[in-house]
Amino acid sequence: LVLLAPNPNLLLPTILSRCMQFFFAPLSLELMEGFLKERTKLKAPERRLSAQLAGGCPGVALQMDLAESERLRREVLRLIELAAGGKSFGQVFTQTAQLAKNERERFENILELFYSVFHDLLELSHGPQELALRNPDLKRELEALSQRASLEWVQKAVGELDLLHGRLRRNINRQLGLDALAVS
Repeated sequence: LVLLAPNPNLLLPTILSRCMQFFFAPLSLELMEGFLKERTKLKAPERRLSAQLAGGCPGVALQMDLAESERLRREVLRLIELAAGGKSFGQVFTQTAQLAKNERERFENILELFYSVFHDLLELSHGPQELALRNPDLKRELEALSQRASLEWVQKAVGELDLLHGRLRRNINRQLGLDALAVS
Protein backbone atom coordinates (compact mmCIF):
# COMPACT_ATOMS: atom_id res chain seq x y z
CA LEU A 1 0.00 0.00 0.00
CA VAL A 2 1.45 3.37 -1.02
CA LEU A 3 0.24 6.57 0.59
CA LEU A 4 1.14 9.87 -1.07
CA ALA A 5 0.93 13.15 0.83
CA PRO A 6 2.28 16.59 -0.09
CA ASN A 7 2.93 17.29 3.60
CA PRO A 8 3.39 14.36 6.00
CA ASN A 9 2.82 16.67 8.98
CA LEU A 10 -0.84 16.92 8.00
CA LEU A 11 -1.33 13.17 8.51
CA LEU A 12 -2.60 11.82 11.80
CA PRO A 13 0.25 10.72 14.07
CA THR A 14 -1.20 7.20 14.26
CA ILE A 15 -0.97 6.87 10.48
CA LEU A 16 2.41 8.56 10.20
CA SER A 17 3.94 6.28 12.85
CA ARG A 18 3.08 3.24 10.73
CA CYS A 19 4.56 4.57 7.53
CA MET A 20 7.99 4.32 6.03
CA GLN A 21 8.76 7.70 4.49
CA PHE A 22 10.41 8.28 1.14
CA PHE A 23 11.06 11.76 -0.16
CA PHE A 24 11.25 12.37 -3.89
CA ALA A 25 13.45 15.19 -5.09
CA PRO A 26 12.13 17.39 -7.89
CA LEU A 27 13.57 16.81 -11.36
CA SER A 28 16.00 19.34 -12.77
CA LEU A 29 14.82 21.89 -15.30
CA GLU A 30 16.76 20.16 -18.08
CA LEU A 31 15.23 16.75 -17.30
CA MET A 32 11.77 18.28 -17.16
CA GLU A 33 12.22 19.97 -20.54
CA GLY A 34 13.41 16.70 -22.10
CA PHE A 35 10.48 14.86 -20.55
CA LEU A 36 8.02 17.40 -21.97
CA LYS A 37 9.70 17.34 -25.39
CA GLU A 38 9.15 13.58 -25.61
CA ARG A 39 5.54 13.62 -24.40
CA THR A 40 3.98 16.89 -25.59
CA LYS A 41 3.75 19.10 -28.65
CA LEU A 42 4.71 22.24 -26.73
CA LYS A 43 7.13 24.66 -28.34
CA ALA A 44 10.50 25.25 -26.66
CA PRO A 45 9.51 28.43 -24.73
CA GLU A 46 6.28 26.78 -23.56
CA ARG A 47 8.18 23.66 -22.46
CA ARG A 48 10.62 25.77 -20.48
CA LEU A 49 7.87 27.76 -18.77
CA SER A 50 5.87 24.63 -18.02
CA ALA A 51 8.96 22.97 -16.56
CA GLN A 52 9.70 26.02 -14.40
CA LEU A 53 6.13 26.33 -13.12
CA ALA A 54 5.82 22.60 -12.36
CA GLY A 55 8.66 22.79 -9.86
CA GLY A 56 10.25 19.51 -10.94
CA CYS A 57 7.03 17.48 -10.93
CA PRO A 58 6.41 15.72 -14.28
CA GLY A 59 2.73 14.98 -13.59
CA VAL A 60 2.01 18.62 -12.85
CA ALA A 61 3.78 19.69 -16.03
CA LEU A 62 1.76 17.28 -18.18
CA GLN A 63 -1.57 18.43 -16.74
CA MET A 64 -0.80 22.14 -16.75
CA ASP A 65 -2.89 24.52 -18.81
CA LEU A 66 -0.35 27.29 -19.44
CA ALA A 67 -2.90 29.89 -20.54
CA GLU A 68 -5.08 29.31 -17.48
CA SER A 69 -2.00 29.30 -15.24
CA GLU A 70 -0.84 32.62 -16.62
CA ARG A 71 -4.29 34.18 -16.22
CA LEU A 72 -4.62 32.99 -12.64
CA ARG A 73 -1.11 34.06 -11.63
CA ARG A 74 -1.72 37.50 -13.17
CA GLU A 75 -4.95 37.83 -11.16
CA VAL A 76 -3.08 36.96 -7.96
CA LEU A 77 -0.37 39.48 -8.84
CA ARG A 78 -3.02 42.11 -9.60
CA LEU A 79 -4.59 41.64 -6.16
CA ILE A 80 -1.19 41.93 -4.48
CA GLU A 81 -0.47 45.10 -6.49
CA LEU A 82 -3.81 46.59 -5.43
CA ALA A 83 -3.13 45.73 -1.79
CA ALA A 84 0.44 47.10 -1.92
CA GLY A 85 -0.71 50.30 -3.58
CA GLY A 86 -3.49 50.94 -1.09
CA LYS A 87 -5.98 51.19 -3.95
CA SER A 88 -9.70 51.51 -3.41
CA PHE A 89 -11.31 48.71 -1.46
CA GLY A 90 -13.92 48.34 -4.20
CA GLN A 91 -11.27 47.15 -6.66
CA VAL A 92 -9.71 44.89 -4.03
CA PHE A 93 -13.04 43.30 -3.13
CA THR A 94 -13.92 42.76 -6.79
CA GLN A 95 -10.62 40.97 -7.30
CA THR A 96 -11.00 38.82 -4.17
CA ALA A 97 -14.53 37.86 -5.20
CA GLN A 98 -13.27 36.72 -8.56
CA LEU A 99 -10.47 34.65 -7.05
CA ALA A 100 -12.58 33.13 -4.28
CA LYS A 101 -15.74 32.26 -6.15
CA ASN A 102 -15.31 32.13 -9.88
CA GLU A 103 -12.31 29.84 -10.18
CA ARG A 104 -12.21 26.19 -11.21
CA GLU A 105 -8.92 25.81 -9.36
CA ARG A 106 -8.89 24.62 -5.75
CA PHE A 107 -8.61 27.52 -3.33
CA GLU A 108 -5.58 25.94 -1.65
CA ASN A 109 -3.79 26.03 -5.00
CA ILE A 110 -4.64 29.71 -5.38
CA LEU A 111 -3.07 30.35 -1.98
CA GLU A 112 0.06 28.55 -3.19
CA LEU A 113 0.19 31.04 -6.07
CA PHE A 114 0.20 33.85 -3.50
CA TYR A 115 3.15 32.20 -1.74
CA SER A 116 5.02 31.86 -5.05
CA VAL A 117 4.53 35.55 -5.88
CA PHE A 118 5.67 36.61 -2.40
CA HIS A 119 8.70 34.31 -2.75
CA ASP A 120 9.61 36.01 -6.02
CA LEU A 121 9.17 39.47 -4.48
CA LEU A 122 11.62 38.56 -1.73
CA GLU A 123 14.07 37.08 -4.23
CA LEU A 124 13.97 40.20 -6.39
CA SER A 125 14.36 42.65 -3.52
CA HIS A 126 16.76 40.76 -1.24
CA GLY A 127 18.03 37.74 -3.14
CA PRO A 128 21.15 36.94 -5.12
CA GLN A 129 21.75 38.33 -8.60
CA GLU A 130 21.15 34.99 -10.36
CA LEU A 131 17.54 34.20 -9.58
CA ALA A 132 15.38 31.17 -10.11
CA LEU A 133 11.98 32.83 -10.04
CA ARG A 134 8.90 30.72 -9.58
CA ASN A 135 7.00 32.99 -11.97
CA PRO A 136 9.63 33.87 -14.58
CA ASP A 137 7.11 35.12 -17.13
CA LEU A 138 5.96 37.80 -14.65
CA LYS A 139 9.48 39.07 -13.94
CA ARG A 140 8.96 42.61 -15.25
CA GLU A 141 5.78 43.17 -13.19
CA LEU A 142 7.37 41.56 -10.14
CA GLU A 143 10.45 43.79 -10.42
CA ALA A 144 8.25 46.90 -10.47
CA LEU A 145 6.28 45.67 -7.45
CA SER A 146 9.45 44.72 -5.56
CA GLN A 147 10.50 48.38 -5.69
CA ARG A 148 7.33 49.38 -3.80
CA ALA A 149 6.96 46.46 -1.38
CA SER A 150 9.20 46.56 1.66
CA LEU A 151 10.51 43.50 3.44
CA GLU A 152 8.25 44.27 6.40
CA TRP A 153 5.20 44.53 4.12
CA VAL A 154 5.93 41.15 2.51
CA GLN A 155 6.54 39.55 5.93
CA LYS A 156 3.20 40.84 7.20
CA ALA A 157 1.42 39.70 4.05
CA VAL A 158 2.90 36.20 4.31
CA GLY A 159 1.91 36.06 8.00
CA GLU A 160 -1.67 36.97 7.08
CA LEU A 161 -1.59 34.39 4.30
CA ASP A 162 -0.45 31.77 6.83
CA LEU A 163 -3.40 32.69 9.06
CA LEU A 164 -5.82 32.35 6.17
CA HIS A 165 -4.32 29.01 5.19
CA GLY A 166 -4.76 27.74 8.76
CA ARG A 167 -8.32 29.02 8.99
CA LEU A 168 -9.35 27.06 5.91
CA ARG A 169 -9.42 23.97 8.10
CA ARG A 170 -12.16 25.65 10.12
CA ASN A 171 -14.16 26.36 6.97
CA ILE A 172 -13.63 30.12 6.86
CA ASN A 173 -15.45 32.05 4.15
CA ARG A 174 -12.85 32.23 1.39
CA GLN A 175 -13.73 35.63 0.06
CA LEU A 176 -13.82 37.19 3.53
CA GLY A 177 -10.45 35.62 4.25
CA LEU A 178 -8.97 37.07 1.06
CA ASP A 179 -10.60 40.42 1.81
CA ALA A 180 -8.97 40.47 5.25
CA LEU A 181 -5.62 39.48 3.76
CA ALA A 182 -5.74 42.20 1.11
CA VAL A 183 -6.92 44.93 3.49
CA SER A 184 -4.35 44.11 6.16
